[in-house]
Amino acid sequence: MAVTSKARSSRSVRSSSIGVNLASMIDVVFLLLIYFMVATDFTPGEQVFRLDLPQRGEGLYEAMFDQAEQPLLIRLDVSSGEPGYTLLLEGGYGSPEDIDALGRFMAAHRIGGTGQRDQGWFTSDHPIVILAKPAVSWSRVVGTFNAVAGAGYDVVSLEVN
Repeated sequence: MAVTSKARSSRSVRSSSIGVNLASMIDVVFLLLIYFMVATDFTPGEQVFRLDLPQRGEGLYEAMFDQAEQPLLIRLDVSSGEPGYTLLLEGGYGSPEDIDALGRFMAAHRIGGTGQRDQGWFTSDHPIVILAKPAVSWSRVVGTFNAVAGAGYDVVSLEVN
């Protein structure tokens, strides 16, 4: 029996010496982690993007850039024919036949309005001035104002000319 207990004790000694020492391995892993954290640059590098803008020639695009500064003028005058008044949009936009046609035109040509995507000319904060002759009835002036405001424009003013 002594031999068996001796064999058992030698086996137990051998089995305990075969294991891996985890304490030193954890120390090495933490040292590597600290090394890589200190040696790594976490800030992104500065990037340079090349941007080629077209040259703005004299008078080449001035009308397009200055359009927002100039108000759209709507002239309202008395007429002897039907419907009793005339509307004229200054700037080559034409003259609608009545107030309802003006409202449809203004809604269709507002950016984001009821028209097609490429028909938008004016933003909703584009200044619009209604110039009415003194002889025009007040109901027509208010109707014109309501048509423009109903089309989605915010900056509308009235003037007597």
